[in-house]
Amino acid sequence: MKRFKIVKIILRTIDNYLSILLILLIKIYQKILSFDNSFWSKYINIRVCLHKPTCSEYMIQAIQKYGLVKGVLLGLNRILRCHPYNKRNFIDDVP
Repeated sequence: MKRFKIVKIILRTIDNYLSILLILLIKIYQKILSFDNSFWSKYINIRVCLHKPTCSEYMIQAIQKYGLVKGVLLGLNRILRCHPYNKRNFIDDVP
């Protein structure tokens, strides 16, 4: 029984570190490549992303709220819904 507790603690720690690493990578993407959040936004006067929050912000919020696996799945689902023919509301918070 004690082994399972130790394994559970180790897996939770790994999940936390991977979550932090993925959030860091998303923030780097936002600062360098994203047209809405990076230095490119100075040169482009229109908002490229129609959704509020953006997909990267949505994924960060989902990872922080639900953990790595469910957060990434929610973020990927949001990215797949992100296209101009989407008929849903553009204000979409993490469930």
